[in-house]
Amino acid sequence: MKLFLILIFSLALSSCQESKTINTTSESFSSKDEKVQFLKSYLTLNEDNFIELDFYINYQDNSGGMVPGPNDWDICFIAKVKDVSPWIEDKKKLETKPADLRLDKIKTNINYSSVNQWFNIGSNDYLGVDNENKVIIYRNQKF
Repeated sequence: MKLFLILIFSLALSSCQESKTINTTSESFSSKDEKVQFLKSYLTLNEDNFIELDFYINYQDNSGGMVPGPNDWDICFIAKVKDVSPWIEDKKKLETKPADLRLDKIKTNINYSSVNQWFNIGSNDYLGVDNENKVIIYRNQKF
């Protein structure tokens, strides 16, 4: 009985963490620094490399509750950066543009029409690059 109570107490405490569940765009933030800091809570980023940034995040945190499960997410951003090379270093180049990038969900003034190189950076992670204008498109999805 004592072990059962300890287990219940442990589960209750583990479910007290703050959920990261969100569905938002960068329009909610007023500065580039705020956008970068928020995005860093979902991705590992080099914040000094961004000049402009706009994004869409739909993140379902399934780690809380009595039976935790894997998280689901759809994260996409368009950015103007100081240097493209760290983004594409050691990445596998794709022959064609990936389907269903969902860029329509991002409201941006960054011109990304000249993005013409595509890289696979994970199982459902893609990166589009315009080397000349230093624009990148990033898409990371897990469902």
